[in-house]
Amino acid sequence: MTITPPGQTAPTGSPPPGYQAVTAYTGGGCVGCIATMACGLFPEAWKLFDTPGSSCPTTSPARELITRPIPRSAIFEDPPGVAGTGDPSGGRYRALGLLVFDPGTGGSGTDFPSALKITCTLPDAMAQVCDEIVEGRSLVARPPGRQVRVPSRERSARCGAGAGTSVARGSASSRGPRAEGAGPHAEGCHL
Repeated sequence: MTITPPGQTAPTGSPPPGYQAVTAYTGGGCVGCIATMACGLFPEAWKLFDTPGSSCPTTSPARELITRPIPRSAIFEDPPGVAGTGDPSGGRYRALGLLVFDPGTGGSGTDFPSALKITCTLPDAMAQVCDEIVEGRSLVARPPGRQVRVPSRERSARCGAGAGTSVARGSASSRGPRAEGAGPHAEGCHL
């Protein structure tokens, strides 16, 4: 689903990077689609679809900011000009989004994996709309405490892993790392 401003033609498929848009995608019943959508922020998702010699086709760019407000969810922010998890992203607008991944249990035959990605790309004058859509109480109940957004390159170095690690300390509006320690078991690292 894609929502665009009046007068802007709704694209077929993904909107181009320069579009103002609010998009929502789900992997549906396609396990490969779910794995591909989620593996950049949730490496364990690729295990759903892993074939010998293959690797997750998506990664988080160094300037993408990620927080994990609750388990199985990631809020991402792709600054203007950074093509990242957002769809669209990489254009003149900030892309703010939410990716939720549930691996399912697979045990009962009814609890299948799922993924949902919402992205909002609007001009700065409307940034509050994106904040409410993505981070609003109606979508994500944030736990008490503070969040730090840490660029992926610094997450990788700090936590000793690639995309999918994060740090959960500091301020939701932080623009840089504040965490201490190192390694995948350091406080705040989630693999």
